[in-house]
Amino acid sequence: MSCIVSNKLNDRSREYKSAQPFPHLVIDDIIPEENAFQALTEFPEVHDPLWELEGRKFSYSSVASKLEISNIAAFPIALKGVVEFFNSPDFVKELRQLTGFDDLQADPALLGGGLNCVPSGGKLKIHADFNFNNDLQAYRTVNLIYYLNSEWQEHFGGNLELWDRHGKSCQKVILPLFNRAVIFNTNSESFHGYHEVTTKATTARKSVNIYYYSKVARIGVHEQPHKTIWLDEKNGRK
Repeated sequence: MSCIVSNKLNDRSREYKSAQPFPHLVIDDIIPEENAFQALTEFPEVHDPLWELEGRKFSYSSVASKLEISNIAAFPIALKGVVEFFNSPDFVKELRQLTGFDDLQADPALLGGGLNCVPSGGKLKIHADFNFNNDLQAYRTVNLIYYLNSEWQEHFGGNLELWDRHGKSCQKVILPLFNRAVIFNTNSESFHGYHEVTTKATTARKSVNIYYYSKVARIGVHEQPHKTIWLDEKNGRK
């Protein structure tokens, strides 16, 4: 198990719940710098054979293109420690207090999550996430995205966008900076994503994506299971 310790979520529940366009929190330096640098050092680059051996290229129509690995057993040691920390009982307890969802549970299988690598040209268009995990028989409720991008600049692209509930306009832009975590409610109206990483980026966009679930559908989460809802930026949701 990881020995990472953090208390970055203490007493920030009101800030989280009142954030717009939907509840979220941006946390810098969420884990000790030495742990973060080790995770960055071990993060596989675009051409690392690990992506082909243990992961997949998630490419869907014209809306998504990125590399993913969800098999934690294949993760380098430091990255495995990062996931163990974010999925640990102590951290999940903090998340429950932060979000107000008292039955949150982690997903040890990292369905749809894990290591994400987005090279130049890769993107994830605006969407609302799938809402149900068949293995856990639970509803997706909270996302945590942990970034490992050293010296990232806004013109590199790949910046997280949070959109209004109708999918009409971007309300907030968050840069995917090193050792930064973004936690947010995920439901059928929490539209988010990022435009393509540009050729100006000196390296791929790196993140660790962790999702948390509840046994009951929370506010805004459809009880009927659905796949990802992709947004038509001109006309709203598809």
